[in-house]
Amino acid sequence: MEIITEKNSGFCFGVKNAVERTIKELEEVNGKNIYTYGTLIHNRQVIDKLLQLGLQEIEDIGALKETEGKNTTVIIRSHGISEAILNKIKDKEINIIDCTCPFVSKIHKIVRQNYKEGYKIFIAGNPKHPEVIGINGWCNNEAVIIEDEKIIDNLPLYDRICLVAQTTITSELWDAISKKVKNKYDMTKIFNTRCSATENRQKSACILAKEVNLMLVIGGRNSSNTGKLFEICKKECNNTYHIETSDELTKDMFRDVKKVGITAGASTPDWILKEVIKKMQDFDNEKVKENANENMDPDTDETVNEIEDIEANDPPDKMASVETTKPATEIAEDAKEKEEDPVSGIIEDDSTKVEPSEIISDAAETLEDTPDEAPDYGTSEPSNENLMEEYEKSFVSLREGDTVKGKVLSVNDEEVIVNIGYKADGIINKTDLSCDTDVKPSDMVNVGDEIEVKVVRINDGEGNVVLSKRMVELDKNLIKLEAVFNNNLSIKGVVKDIVKGGGIVELLGVRAFMPASLFDLFFVNDLESFRGKEVVVKIIEFNQEIKKIIVSRKAHVLEEKIKLQEEFWNSVEVGKRIVGEVKRLTDFGAFVDIGGLDGLIHISELSWVRIKHPSEVLEPGEKVEVVVLSFDREKNKVSLGLKQTMPEPWDALEGKYNIGDIIEVKIVRFANFGAFAEIEPGVDGLIHISQIADERIAKPSQILEIGETVKVKIIDSNIADKKMSHSITEAKAEGFEIVKDAEEEVEVKDETEPAETVEEPLEQEVEEIGVTETVEKLEEIEAEDADDAAETKAEESNEEIELDTEEEATEE
Repeated sequence: MEIITEKNSGFCFGVKNAVERTIKELEEVNGKNIYTYGTLIHNRQVIDKLLQLGLQEIEDIGALKETEGKNTTVIIRSHGISEAILNKIKDKEINIIDCTCPFVSKIHKIVRQNYKEGYKIFIAGNPKHPEVIGINGWCNNEAVIIEDEKIIDNLPLYDRICLVAQTTITSELWDAISKKVKNKYDMTKIFNTRCSATENRQKSACILAKEVNLMLVIGGRNSSNTGKLFEICKKECNNTYHIETSDELTKDMFRDVKKVGITAGASTPDWILKEVIKKMQDFDNEKVKENANENMDPDTDETVNEIEDIEANDPPDKMASVETTKPATEIAEDAKEKEEDPVSGIIEDDSTKVEPSEIISDAAETLEDTPDEAPDYGTSEPSNENLMEEYEKSFVSLREGDTVKGKVLSVNDEEVIVNIGYKADGIINKTDLSCDTDVKPSDMVNVGDEIEVKVVRINDGEGNVVLSKRMVELDKNLIKLEAVFNNNLSIKGVVKDIVKGGGIVELLGVRAFMPASLFDLFFVNDLESFRGKEVVVKIIEFNQEIKKIIVSRKAHVLEEKIKLQEEFWNSVEVGKRIVGEVKRLTDFGAFVDIGGLDGLIHISELSWVRIKHPSEVLEPGEKVEVVVLSFDREKNKVSLGLKQTMPEPWDALEGKYNIGDIIEVKIVRFANFGAFAEIEPGVDGLIHISQIADERIAKPSQILEIGETVKVKIIDSNIADKKMSHSITEAKAEGFEIVKDAEEEVEVKDETEPAETVEEPLEQEVEEIGVTETVEKLEEIEAEDADDAAETKAEESNEEIELDTEEEATEE
């Protein structure tokens, strides 16, 4: 059995609003009395649950105690009430929650305004229906109620007529009544106030009834719109039933039925629909078993086993073919989830719950404004038919996807109401207002603004036109993005999300994909570090038809790198000072980004003082000023110096030390020909081995220790050449002894060992796109014979250091 559910079934906007608001009040009772004037909606099952929660119904405002005051709340039913009753409630100074359907509220405004202007009010509808009774109360109960177009023939003539409709009457009845009124009366205002959601529901139910073998109309028997649905469906399908709950279903109703249609009135909750569908499926499953049993061979259990296998492997909803415009299987699966808690199941979807009080005020403003004055028809007395044609022409025709201009009628934190010249106003939800989802509606538009919007849906099920300002922006932004792509430009975006294989980057409100390999020049292990950050990217693929956009930050970074390199090579010169960023440290130096490429500061160029590791001076990410010592554009290498930006220690010694001065120095290193002593940080002098002791010694370590402090006499000084010689023996001769530094005990190196050994570093791989740097360092300390020439050479050079860096550029 195939089950088809009419897509507009269930709660309409006004009913859902009324129920939600009532439940909210009941949950926050706190000792208050909650009343509804009359029945809130026409569905007994929903009302029973609300009564269990503490709701009370009254039919007479006089029954309210004067002493209740603010401890009492009266909820106005969705069908609305008369102006007189509303004023009585206000006079009692008690809390009022107006849950009148916004379409009905609009009718009240139309009737009140035109009644004051002298028009005779005609209401097309059922005179016993609470909605019609309430409408009549806004014209002092003097309206003519037209339940049948034949009544018009017996009515007296009136100078001016204002015709409105009960929201739930059928289109056939409305067409017949409005036509007769136009034909009989010259001066008429005709307002088609039928609910568009009800009209759509009736049309789609009529179409469905023609296609099925059996039609079910679900809803309260006192519900006017449900009754109209039943009448409409009955005309198209003789096998039509009006039921309130699943309890009214029987197996016989579905005998030999292959296709069933379901529709429901505006006051019917989803959980009743689910119960009905579930019971129908149970019937169908039983029928499958019965048919199988009839065909079963009494001498074998094969058929039984086959059925058991089907039941074991297929859920019940697969036993029957179900096609629904609302997925019927989802409805059926949840049918048994009703809890004993009276609140559960009244409203199935709470995810979009909003404050009904806001909905009422805003939605009411979305309907057409009541004319302030009666139209001036002139003296020619045109026919009523022409007037109606002109009235209909005043509305624009709309199609989904159209871009139109409208005027902002109202703004709140959740939505914007716009008059687009259509018979119903449009609603822009906050999320559809702008590409910037963090912006408030009040910051974007003001009442009276003219804005451009796109029609998303003509009817959202509650009679509203769904609009989007954001989609208009997106269309314009897609044109901008296409221009960016065609001109190979870069554009800013924000990484909104990290997904499998990459990330989602939002560009002008448009979502684009960036593969993980295109986040940077080198592979990024932790893409999460980019989440929420602004990035500059290139659009490398753009397909507007399928809304596919691929972007690359790597392409932008590489392009900028090439530009910076070109700028650098065009302006570089030896001795130029540049500010760069320390990228990484190695044992032999530091690499600094100086704009598109990395230069090397050798460890010997980091400080005037000898250091063991670059980390003693720098750290990654630090901004430093460096000096270009040398460069080779072909090899793409640059040698930098940091100590050159600092004062030269030798320059500060001029006039400070003289030959013959006795000074205190610290032994810092040994050589075969003597010991080097630190005079000041960055300034070393030589104590020749012959000046260490009076007797002949084989090596300096026989007498001295590294870190030891001694008294020496300056025997030679050449500040310009950065040379100074000292003598311990001459200092002793003048009565000065060696001063031991007891706190420092440093292992003395054997003189046979070189003063320093520098290992050749392994090849360093630089993780850059298209670039591999190989840096080799050779440091040689030449110790020559202990003659005067070798001594002078050693003092002048303080260990010559040769640096050779080589960078090889290869494509990634």
